[in-house]
Amino acid sequence: MESPKVRVDRVNYVLMYDFEDEDGEYRWTGTTFLETIAFKQTVDDKINVFQIKAYNAVAEVADSEWINEFSLHPRILIRS
Repeated sequence: MESPKVRVDRVNYVLMYDFEDEDGEYRWTGTTFLETIAFKQTVDDKINVFQIKAYNAVAEVADSEWINEFSLHPRILIRS
């Protein structure tokens, strides 16, 4: 298995990841987030307990300092 990969296609964020199929072969698939205005990736050695528990899932974080930046500066586009 390999680490997930990210591709940004203009305003779409594509998260690619591999999986093991019924025959034991590893294949790639992905999820596309359309019209993404911002995204944030965390390097492996900086993840927290919440992120470990959310492994293999898509989660929405409702109240974070990073998200709240949009309220303070609604015209900025953040991609970090």
